[in-house]
Amino acid sequence: MYAEWFKLKGYCTLQASTGRDGFRLASELRPDVVITAIRLPGDMDGLSLTAVLKREPETRAMPVIILTGCAFQHEREAANQSGCDQLVMKPCLPHVLAAVVDRVLRNHRQSSRTLSLRGGVECRQQNGAVLRGFLPRESRRARN
Repeated sequence: MYAEWFKLKGYCTLQASTGRDGFRLASELRPDVVITAIRLPGDMDGLSLTAVLKREPETRAMPVIILTGCAFQHEREAANQSGCDQLVMKPCLPHVLAAVVDRVLRNHRQSSRTLSLRGGVECRQQNGAVLRGFLPRESRRARN
């Protein structure tokens, strides 16, 4: 559902199959935003991915949004402790997620003055900037 909506809005996605692949892609491509789930295949979950992204100098400033259906308070607290910039609970309508992404990017740019695991790279033109991030696995699309 998210992938189709984002595609209609001009996004493209490239799949990462695990949290480690997501970290590798984020390190190499330096996305403007990363969107991940808490539960990911392999030995790196979304909380670990977020913590590593926030610890490493080359990815530390990258905003991370965790999109999750986890209703347990301890998992929400762990997400916040991992360093994520925003926790979004599912179900979440695509336009709501897009608004969160826009807000996080706006806040990040204002505060830093610098410039979406089962996810993929996002890109679209917005005010002349290419935005990239990670979306859940269902968003598999070819990169334009």
